[in-house]
This record gives sequence, structure tokens and C-alpha cells, in this order.
Amino acid sequence: MAPLDAQVALTDKYRVSRGAALMNGMQALVRLVIEQADADKDAGWKTGGYVSGYRGSPIGGFDMELMRASAELEERNVVFNPGLNEDLAATAIAGTQTLGVVDDPEVEGVFSLWYGKGPGVDRSLDAIKHAALAGASPRGGLMFLLGDDPVSKSSTTAHQSETAMMHVQVPVLYPASVHEYVPLGLHGIAMSRHTGAATSLKIVTDTADSTATVALDRLRPENIVYPTLPGFELPLHNTGTLLPYVAQERRMGVRLQACMDYAYANKLNEAVFQPSGQKRLGIVAVGKGYVDAMSGLRMLDLDADRAAAAGIGMFRMRMTWPVEPKSLMEFVQGYDQILVIEEKRGIVEDALARMLVNLPGPRPLVTGKLDAQGAPLTQDWGELQPDTVAEVISREACGMGLIEATPPAPPRLTGNAPTAPRTPYFCAGCPHNRSTKLPDGSLAGGGIGCHAMSVMHDSLNTQIFTQMGGEGMHWVGRANFAGRKHMFQNIGDGTFTHSGLLAVRAAVASGVNITYKLLYNDAVAMTGGQVMEGQPLPSDMARQVLSVGVKRVVVVSDDVEATKETGDWPSANVSFHDRSEHILVQTQLREEEGTTVLLYVQTCAAEKRRRRKRGKFADPPKRVVINPLVCEGCGDCGIQSNCVAVKPLDTPFGVKRRVDQTACNKDYSCLEGFCPSFVTVEGEESDPLLGKKGIRHQPPEDALPEPTIAPPADWGALITGIGGTGVVTVAAVLGMAARLEGLHSLALDQTGLSQKNGAVQSHLQIGPLPIDDRPARVGRGKGKLLLACDMLVGAGDEAMALLDPAEGRAIANAEVEPLPMFAKDPNARPDAGQLSARLTQHLGESRVMVQDVKHLATALVGDGMGANLMLVGVACQAGTLPVTPEAIERAIKLNGAAVEMNLAAFRWGRWIAHDPARAEAAAGEKKLPSWLTEDYDALVARFESYLTDYQSARYARKFREALAKVEAAEEAAWPGRRDLSRLAARALHKSMAIKDEYEVARLHRHPDWLAQLGRDYAPDARVSTWLAPPMLAKTDPLTGHPKKKAFGPWVQKAFGTLAGMKALRGTPLDVFGRTEERKSERALVGETFKLVDLVAGKLSPATEARCREALSLPLEIKGFGHVKAANQARVKPEWDRLVADLSSIA
Repeated sequence: MAPLDAQVALTDKYRVSRGAALMNGMQALVRLVIEQADADKDAGWKTGGYVSGYRGSPIGGFDMELMRASAELEERNVVFNPGLNEDLAATAIAGTQTLGVVDDPEVEGVFSLWYGKGPGVDRSLDAIKHAALAGASPRGGLMFLLGDDPVSKSSTTAHQSETAMMHVQVPVLYPASVHEYVPLGLHGIAMSRHTGAATSLKIVTDTADSTATVALDRLRPENIVYPTLPGFELPLHNTGTLLPYVAQERRMGVRLQACMDYAYANKLNEAVFQPSGQKRLGIVAVGKGYVDAMSGLRMLDLDADRAAAAGIGMFRMRMTWPVEPKSLMEFVQGYDQILVIEEKRGIVEDALARMLVNLPGPRPLVTGKLDAQGAPLTQDWGELQPDTVAEVISREACGMGLIEATPPAPPRLTGNAPTAPRTPYFCAGCPHNRSTKLPDGSLAGGGIGCHAMSVMHDSLNTQIFTQMGGEGMHWVGRANFAGRKHMFQNIGDGTFTHSGLLAVRAAVASGVNITYKLLYNDAVAMTGGQVMEGQPLPSDMARQVLSVGVKRVVVVSDDVEATKETGDWPSANVSFHDRSEHILVQTQLREEEGTTVLLYVQTCAAEKRRRRKRGKFADPPKRVVINPLVCEGCGDCGIQSNCVAVKPLDTPFGVKRRVDQTACNKDYSCLEGFCPSFVTVEGEESDPLLGKKGIRHQPPEDALPEPTIAPPADWGALITGIGGTGVVTVAAVLGMAARLEGLHSLALDQTGLSQKNGAVQSHLQIGPLPIDDRPARVGRGKGKLLLACDMLVGAGDEAMALLDPAEGRAIANAEVEPLPMFAKDPNARPDAGQLSARLTQHLGESRVMVQDVKHLATALVGDGMGANLMLVGVACQAGTLPVTPEAIERAIKLNGAAVEMNLAAFRWGRWIAHDPARAEAAAGEKKLPSWLTEDYDALVARFESYLTDYQSARYARKFREALAKVEAAEEAAWPGRRDLSRLAARALHKSMAIKDEYEVARLHRHPDWLAQLGRDYAPDARVSTWLAPPMLAKTDPLTGHPKKKAFGPWVQKAFGTLAGMKALRGTPLDVFGRTEERKSERALVGETFKLVDLVAGKLSPATEARCREALSLPLEIKGFGHVKAANQARVKPEWDRLVADLSSIA
């Protein structure tokens, strides 16, 4: 490898004009603005720039990139002003083109760019049409950036904005890749200035979300040609006056003709290659369809020369509407058939057919959406992919006798695909975990924003999407006929600011009974945490809704006093409540007439994390920790908090819960789970978690063997993971490493809504030559590496189909996170063993490496977020990457985020690949075995020892004697097997080891628990235990259940006293044993012994399934207090049925 380029910097994308730079789609759009300003300056023009619009995927990060580049923009007199919404921004954009009409401007003109996603385009058509009719000024320019999400990945609807632009008569330029954003954008502005027309640039997901090595010296088009404008009696440019209707229409037609003349003169649409002999099949590829078509040809083993020799030609269209006829007709002449490759509706195909229909003489057949017989050919929905395009080309070319090749068959996948996909979910500590909950019997409407995920995961209670600003209007239409009196409507603060206040006004005017749940999160979290335009306070919103007739506002907050002190609140019709009263106040509001507002105030969890890293948000030095010895695994903490930071913990005593400190955003809602296993650990001033204060174990300084470097030619990888865990960073680091080595890269980060805990995939291609004529996705069967930061996504069909079955390798993280629904469903856990086995079946054992990097990252570098780059280190040392360790480390430093931790994680990853035992020894901490996998005799001995400590050796012998009966019965039926005996041992232990006051006290003083606290937390940390003592606990007014409170370190002495009194358990002196709860638990012990005896007496191959089901029932009766009672009541009918069933067997 060549020496690393020491001059490379992250700012190259904006500050360097020669060589290459790594930039993503949004950064390329910023570079477009910068390049236009610089080009004007070079031409001696004094211009300004103006950018406005509204965020939304796939163009959601554009505003943030503009903010980051504020210094570069300011020095070029470019103003970025985020729009309150799309149509107002479009009107402001139009205003810049009238600058010289009545003003005395300081500049000669202003080039202006509007941005918005597909729904924003739709809602703004009136404003865009007015802007287009007025037109652009000669040294201004007017261009609309159209964010199209063709498969509705991050939108409620899919989009093809060409049809909207046809309606308002705005030409559409369509880049095929991120490499074309700047040059084609510059053409769009030049076309607008020349013709007076507004123009547009179509930005689709696959190009917007891609990152590429872009050649900087090819950004500006060379020698732009300005053809003579068509004659017209009025100026084509903006005059600031309203023309008569007929003149407006005629001028628009002239402008469009001028745009087509410009496109022809500058070869925006052009032949890529032509047959040297007979012309048989001409392919017309539109926009991104060009890279799909070129890739499709390669799948058929056809490069340009071989395709031309077979009679195939290629024509690419960068301006997709209006369809410029001259260049297109020059290309199609002489062909037998024209095949149009375009996504969604056939705009070019229809236009071409109209051009050809009346021509005299032989005309080519036109195919695309339909074949020559009128049958479907190219799909008119979704998005095109190279493999489907290859099939279409193959079908037509083979049918004409031009080729015999067919696309490679999809790789044959082995094993069963994961049955449950990883779906998006609220972040840990997200306010919506609580704010979207409803009282029983109520219904809410969904809307746009993160809270919309409640529709996905609670569809019985939260239903119906609507466009931004339409919230509640479905209910206005239904209310008189619905048979219910009231409805809640979720609406985010960003949507409210955008257009939602009008919906509230409409609801008030209609007189329906509705409560708007106005969710104030202090950031637009869905698109990156931007501030709301105008930065309104909750008090401002309260004043607004009251001013339009809302009856009253109920403010619910996680910090009521702080909320009261923020802003100037109205003096009447506003009340304040702690978030613990959220359900209670909703039950009151749903009984009220008219329109009310519940204003839920809590900062976005993701934004809290960002601000805390910058020191701009309070970071309480307090952590929630679960004592696994006390935890019953009932899951009530997950049910109360809805939080994905509550994770499973496999132990010999069953699946418990733990708080993932890496994911935790310190919301503390899990404390409301009715369970005495929770403690809070507080530092005096800083976070008590030791791992947050530095790396726990530095990597060895010994020299590692130099790894093999994978050949960079046509190298492709797929990186899979979970949104919000840094997966995208991996592709960014490797892409920058390639740039440092003088290589080229192309990446695509498939995130969208999945950035919120859903499945994320990053496609990465690296090579020695520019990668600008192929899609950003790795081709089917072409991937050399699967880097499975999340094996659930990595072992899915979509990911595995991309791997090269002959050479592909997989490097995977052994720990598979539960599905987000684990908070409510304890069975929502993927089987890591099955996923690993599927990869091994597909690739072979020698090409799959699975390492427990999440556990090792936490133990070695103090932060589970290091797992991904630790996995990169494994992949590097295993010889699967085309870049050197030195380049990766330099890229980590350039990235600038958690550099010390990420470097250590990467280096430890290399050691894990080279000497895993050394890394494991340094980690020290070992995972406890699961009760399902621990050696049977060891498990039984563990249970006996526990029960001896719990009560006595005599008590433990009862366990052993009962278990022996099942062992004997199982041995008789299946010699050497202990499956049912293992289950019986768990059932007996679970029932016998009652977590009463004495036992909870003993377990909170257990050496293993104290050792865990000492290992993970500062020695001077304050530990408080959260309990609900029967005599001291307050009662929840809504549920009637006791509420927990914190007891400080002094409670440890009380625990010592209580633990020493265990001999009183079950005696007349046992004051705790007199409660109904303890009586029920003691009765359950007796019932479990009877059940085990019954199973031992009835066990046979014929009854095995029923016996297994019966022995599983005691394990379902878990929890404390009302939680355990509810579980017991749920299990009892099945228990009685199985006992009766087994008892009836002779």
C-alpha cells in the first residue's frame, strides 16, 4: 500500500478544489451552493445565495450540513433560513428573484435553492406554481430540490415528483449518483438563469444516503453553451409583475422550449455507446436508471464494447422532464426496439411513443413498462434494482436473438430466515415511551414524527396516520357517526409549529370532543435533533392553543417545577402535573366537552444524550442498576418504562433483567416496575459508572502480526446493525481509510426510520478506480464481507443474498440484542445460535467468525458502543479488509468521536482475532451460564446450595428428594437424558426460593452483588434501594397499587438484621408470613411438589409434551405483589387443566 495521504481532512469536501474528497449526498448539496457562489465570483459577478425549505428524509440532513458549513456560507454571502414549513419557504425563495424590481439591491442577483421531501412538494404545489410562473432573474436562479422516497421507507407515502413538476411546469434534472449532484445542480441554476424558468433536482434515497469519493476537478461543467433563446414578445425572466393568464401560459411554454434547447446544447441527455453495426436494441436509461442499467449489463457479462457488438446501444437521460426530443430522436433512429428503463410511471416512455407514433417509415418498437405484446415488463412501483433490470434486458435481448446470457441465479440460502424482523422503536428513555400511553378504552390518532411508531407497536389503541397539519381532522369527520364520545390525537411539537395549530383551530370550530396530546420534546428528533423554527417554549404553545378556543391545557412533565419556570405561562386554564399522573389526567380529560390539550413536556432522549456530550444538558450522576439475584424476570420494569435499555440477562436462575448502561439515557422510568431488585447508584459530582471515566484495560503494547490486506478490486461489504448504535460510523471510517490509501469508495447507509432501533444496513464498495457508474448497493452475490454488528439483520435473507457464496466471509457479534418489543414480550428474543448456524451453513465454518464483542467492549473499554469498531478490528486482523490498520486508526482520529475509546476497541479487536484468550483473560468478568446450558449436575448443585443458604440443608434435601423422582422416571424412559429433570429442578427451585423480606434482604447483601457494584461503580458511590414496604408505601390513586420509594445506604444495616432472622420464616413469629401474598406463595410451594410428583408418576413418551408444559407453569408465576398475583391468576386455569389431564391417565 502507498503511504497515507497526510493532507486529507474532513473539511476537504468544502475547502479543496483539486483531487478528491469524501462526501455524502447532503454534503454534496452544500458543496453545490459553495461551488455556485465561487463560480459567480470567478466570473466577476456580485451575487448572493439563499437556501430555505423544510427537512424530511431523504433530504432530512441537508439543513444540519448547512449549519455545520455556516462559516463557508457566510463568507460567500449565502443565507440559510430554515422554513417554518415548505410552502412558506417556497414563497420566500420566489421572493429572491424579484430583488431588483422595487429594491435597491446590494447584489446583482440571488441564486436560491428550496428543499423538501415528497409530501412537502405535494403540499407546496401552489407556492411552487406561483414561483415558476414568475420565474427567475438573469443572475439569480431558482431551483427546487425534490426529496423522493420511492419505497416509502421514511414516509407515509412513496413519491415520484416528476408528475408534480409536470403540473407546475418545472424541468426536472435527475442525478444518477452523488457524483452528479454538483455538476447537474450547477446546470440547473445556469438553465434557470438563462431561460427564466424555475428548475428542479430530483434527490432519491439511494443517492441522498450514499457517500462517495468525488473528483473535485470535475464538479464544474466545462464550457457551458447558452443557445439562442426562442423569440417572445415579453421578457422570459422575472419582471415582478403579474402577466395576463394567456401570456403566462404562453411564456411558460417558451421557457420550457428554451430549457430543452439548453439540455440539447449541453448534452444533458446523450448516447453513452452505440453499435458499430446494425442497431437492434436501444436502451434509454432515465436518472438513476442509468447506473442500474449499466450494472444490469455487467450482470449479463456485457461491458460497453460487448453490448455494442451485440447490437445494443445506451442512451442516458439526466433531464427527465420535459423530454428533450432532438437528442432522443437522433438516438432511436435505426433501432428495431427501444427499451426505456425508468422508475415508477413511464414518463419518458409515453413521451417517446408520442414522438414516434406519426413518423413515416419504419419505427422502432417502444417497450418499458409493457413489452411489445402489452404484457407487464418493467415494474411501475417501488424502486428499480440492477438484478430486475438485468432480467428485463436479458428477456428482451434474448428474445431478439442478440445474447444468450441470463442473470446469475440468486444465491441459494440455507436454513430458516429469522421469523421476526428488527423494527424501529422508541429510543431508551424516549418521552414517547410514556406520553403515547392511553387509559383503557381510549383511542388515539397517529401523525408524523417519532411518536408515529406507537401506531406500529400499539395499533389497537393508536391508529390512523395523517399528513402534517391534518392531525385530528379524521375525528372531526367521524365524530358524529363513530359511537364514541372522545378521541385523543398525538401531535409533535415540530408538526404543531409547522402547521398543526390550524388543525387545533379547526377542531375547536367543529365542536368535537378531542384532546390533543401535544408532545413537546424540544427538538425535531426524527431528522437529527434540529431546533424548531422560532424556538417556541411550552408556555408559548399553551398561550397559542388557548387563544384559539381550547378549553384548558394540562401540562404533564418529568420536572414540573423546572417547566413552570420556563417562559411566561397563562394565568388561567392551565394546570401542572407530574408525569406519574399522566394516565389519571387523561381519564379526566376524556370526559370533558370540546377541545382540550395535554401538553407533555420532556426533552427528547437522543437530544439529551447529544447535549450531555457537549456539556449543555444536566447529566445527573445517577445510574439505575438491577440486582439480578433479586430480579424475578417478570418484566414489569419493561412494561412500565417501554424502554429498550432494559435487556435480558441469562443466569442459572432464569432470564433476569439488566439495564444496559451504554443505551440508558437516565429516564429512570424503569424504577416504577414493582420489584425490589432496583437500586440507584449516585456519585458525588460525576457519573459513578467506572467505565465512563476511561478505558478499563489498555490493549497490549506487543506487536501484532501484520494482517493480510484483501484485494481492493471490486471489494464490497455489507455492515448490518441496529439504528442508533454507531453502525453508520463503521462505513464512514472504512470509507475514509480507503480515501487515505488513495482508493475510491461508495457507501449507502440504509437507515431512515430504522435509525430508531430498527434494522440498519450500510453497503460499502472500495476499489482502485472511481465508482461512479454503478448503484451504491452491493450487488447480489458480490459481497466479500458481512460485518454483522447485529446478527439478526446479518442472517436475514436480504443480507445473505448479497454475499459471494464462494468467497464471502462473515464476522459477527455473538450478542444479539432482543427485539424492541422485549419490553412487553419476554419471548421477543432472537436465537443467536440459530443465526450463527445459518451463516455457517451458507458460507462454511472456516469463513464465519463470531465473537462476543459487546461483552468484551464493555469489560475492556468500558462502553458497549465500542463493540462495532472492535468488530472492525477483528475483521482487519482476519484479513478481510482492503485497507491497512494504520489507515483505519487515522480515520478514527479524523472522525473525532470518542477517539481514545474507539482506538482501544479497534486494537483489542485485532487481539481478539489473533489471541482471543488473551483478550478474555484481560476482561476478567465471565458471563454466567444459562440454566438451559449449564451442566446438569452443576445446576442441581447450585440450586441445592442456594436453598441451603436460603433456609437450611433440610430444606434443600426436600428439593433433592422430589427431583430424584423425576430423574428416575426420565432415566427409565430416555436413558441418560435430563431435559425434563432440568425443567423440574427449575420449577422446584423457583417455587421454593420465595423472595420474601428475609430473602430480599439477604440477596441485597450477597457477596456476588456487592462485588458487582464494586467492580462497576466508584467506591464512594451512594447506593439506594427502591422498595415498597407494606406499612410505609404510598398508594397509586389510579391503580391502588403500592408505590416504591428510595431507601439510602442505611438500609443495608436493616437488611443485615432481616437476613439474620430467616429462621423465623414460616413460624408463628414470622410477621411477614401472615400476609395473603406470603400465604399464597407457601401454598404454591406445596402445589409445585404435588405437580412434580404427578409428572414423575405419569411421565412417558406419550405424556412428555404435557409433562413439559406442566413443569413450565411454575416458571410463569414470577414477580412481586400484584404482578405475581396477576401471573398466578393467569396460569391457574391451565395448571388445573393439566393436573386434571395427567391425573386421569391410568
